Amino acid sequence: MKKLVLIVVWLLLIAVFVVLNYLIWDRENKEKDIESLESLNASNSSSIAALGREINNLETEKKRMESEIFDLKKKISDLEDANKKIEEDNKKNLEIIQRKNETIYTLIQQSGTKDIEKAIINWVDSINAGNYDEAYKLIRLRPSSNQVLMSPKEFADNYKNSIKSIKIESMEFLPEDILDNKKGDIVFKVQFIIEKSEGFDRSFTDFSEGLNERYITVDYSKEMEQWMISGIFTAY
Repeated sequence: MKKLVLIVVWLLLIAVFVVLNYLIWDRENKEKDIESLESLNASNSSSIAALGREINNLETEKKRMESEIFDLKKKISDLEDANKKIEEDNKKNLEIIQRKNETIYTLIQQSGTKDIEKAIINWVDSINAGNYDEAYKLIRLRPSSNQVLMSPKEFADNYKNSIKSIKIESMEFLPEDILDNKKGDIVFKVQFIIEKSEGFDRSFTDFSEGLNERYITVDYSKEMEQWMISGIFTAY
């Protein structure tokens, strides 16, 4: 009987020990779960806060870009208005130039071109006479001609060493037969007979031996109070 009681007591003690161990283990696991949940909650809170900040930054960037777009649209509108005004001004200026050109051509046709032709004739005569400084002074190239005027010395050396004589074979005023973008220019088609100097400088290619056709523009210089050559072209 005593043995049975001892066995029962031992079994009860073992059962109590097992239950206590289980309770301790369960408590530890629950504490770990609570810590994990607290950590996860803290992490989620941080993520939510970070996302909130990112959303705020995106909203700020969106407002900034909307402001820039508004400014750009205004600038585009202002540029379109300015461009429209420029186009209108250009149209008016072209109409004024057209009327002036028509007036100039009418006056030239009525009064002739002899006074204007003198600029070319005097230029040729000065070269033939060896008066290269005077010939040089009769040329005043336009900036828009895309031609580079030589220095007086280069001009004199080139013509002196290359041209023995230059003669005007024919000269024709071109009031109508020029390109639209050249309307308003006073243009002469001139044919020159060139006699090269003996042992001429071959680097000077403005004129070749024999017949040379050139298109010469002439402008009036208020400063010099005379007509002057403003461009010499091989084609126009």
